[in-house]
Amino acid sequence: MAQKRIFLAGTCRTPVGAAPRGNLKDVPAEIMLSMCFRKTLERAGVKPEAIDEVIAGNIAQSSEAPNITRVAALMAQIPEAVPAFTVQRNCGSGLQAVVSAAQMIKLDEANVVLAGGTENMSRIPFVLKNMRNGTRYFPGQPMKNFVDALDEGLTDPITRELMGVTAEKVAEKHGVSRADQDEFAAESHKKAFRAIRSGKFRSQIVALNNSKETISEDEGIDPTRTKQVMALAPTIFKPDGTVTPYNSCPLSDGASSLLVMDEKAVARYGVKPEAEVLSYAFAGLNPSYMGMGPALAIPKAINRILDFKRYAEDTVIKDVIDIFEINEAFAAQVLACQRQLGVYLEKLNPWGGAIALGHPVGATGAILICKILAILKDLKKEYGVISMCIGGGQGGALVLRNMQ
Repeated sequence: MAQKRIFLAGTCRTPVGAAPRGNLKDVPAEIMLSMCFRKTLERAGVKPEAIDEVIAGNIAQSSEAPNITRVAALMAQIPEAVPAFTVQRNCGSGLQAVVSAAQMIKLDEANVVLAGGTENMSRIPFVLKNMRNGTRYFPGQPMKNFVDALDEGLTDPITRELMGVTAEKVAEKHGVSRADQDEFAAESHKKAFRAIRSGKFRSQIVALNNSKETISEDEGIDPTRTKQVMALAPTIFKPDGTVTPYNSCPLSDGASSLLVMDEKAVARYGVKPEAEVLSYAFAGLNPSYMGMGPALAIPKAINRILDFKRYAEDTVIKDVIDIFEINEAFAAQVLACQRQLGVYLEKLNPWGGAIALGHPVGATGAILICKILAILKDLKKEYGVISMCIGGGQGGALVLRNMQ
């Protein structure tokens, strides 16, 4: 039996805010996601009643919005009868939402799924642990149970290493120098600044209101972050290391969404799909080298595409795929993956990446899809790959065919 074809439509995203004190710090993640849901349906021309399921990725769910996807769906006036659930695969959560939607469609459990991701890292709290058991504190006693949930979440639970430490290990193992990382990071800001000034991101973005103004542009892009400025940043994860705050992605806030549909639904609702999903894959590896996840997930996804079987793997990567969007968690790991895969630099993140734009962790997978489709349309290219490393020792990838 022939596999069902999977199509994407209505892609959109919020601007990405700089955490923890940026423009979106006071906008809850569920509100950002609900705004994206509304815009996705509007852009695709699909009514809420047509949706069979809603799925979104989120990492740091607030106690104020448990199963945040359901909360956002109801805020967006999705009918109460439409079920919703939230997925969590760390930095791959937004991608997992789209993959879960595709899997439901392939199993004939749905025809139209609203998918996406959201994260407000500014609002991740400090917490007091173990207070329900009657712990008492006395004057002068250190509050050992007082924990920064954000810092804890960025520490691997198995190796007890901060994500930046894993980037240092990747840099050392794969010979990625400080100078190479700084140059790549500076180029990310330069490309993103060029893209934003020429209006490349405008078609993707859903403007948001905070208490003071309307936000319609990504906040973290800084054209003054030249290679010379990058060189002044301290290494904070290892003495005499190479990974700095400037050649790493910043903490960020943002959301994104899209429709995942089968062929019958596309025809029934008269939707013009933006892309077809050709394949996807996740891969696992040593958590201490989690940044190399894309180098494993991308070949795995490519090798699942029957039409590509006639090519050698390196031919697909070098000559068939037009654009790669690999999330820039750290310059070190992106460069290590790029070199191992043999991806041409001119095909990699042509409008800049997360070092400049930011990485709202639960939303990034969906944001990368939104972004690469805009790039493929603008450049009139056909095939794209999005990928990211995933904390805990995984990588995720999705291969798309542009239909715009």
